[in-house]
Amino acid sequence: MKEIARHIFDHALRKAGISQAFARHVSCEREVLRICEDLYDLNSYDRVFVVAIGKAAHSMLTALHEQTGERFEGIVASPIEPAFQIRGFRYFQGGHPLPNAESIRAADAMLKSLSTMNEASLVIYLVSGGGSATSEKPTVEEISLDERSES
Repeated sequence: MKEIARHIFDHALRKAGISQAFARHVSCEREVLRICEDLYDLNSYDRVFVVAIGKAAHSMLTALHEQTGERFEGIVASPIEPAFQIRGFRYFQGGHPLPNAESIRAADAMLKSLSTMNEASLVIYLVSGGGSATSEKPTVEEISLDERSES
């Protein structure tokens, strides 16, 4: 019984991986991006920008590229330094569980990039656990990073 339970658990873990989820729910054929039931004609956008944040940011971006090819640009903020970087993306190694200076630089870069988007832009957000620490923008400038980490 224990062996059967372990087999079921291992199978469920393999099926729940990021790559497998993207393979089931994301595809791109004839310049049409499908995310679940939503369809996006990529020819109708001047720019496609991806924001990936959190501990699984790079893994989610890699899975997106497996399904769509290297056609997008964007920003990645993760506490984990990836073994490789995807061309067209700026990487920031934000803090986790507490934000660091790189978290603030990541948020600033995201806000600056997103401010250039218009109705001819498509923005895709890939958000995983830890995203709130890896990209942090203080609303009160008088509070230092050290003080934020203490609260």
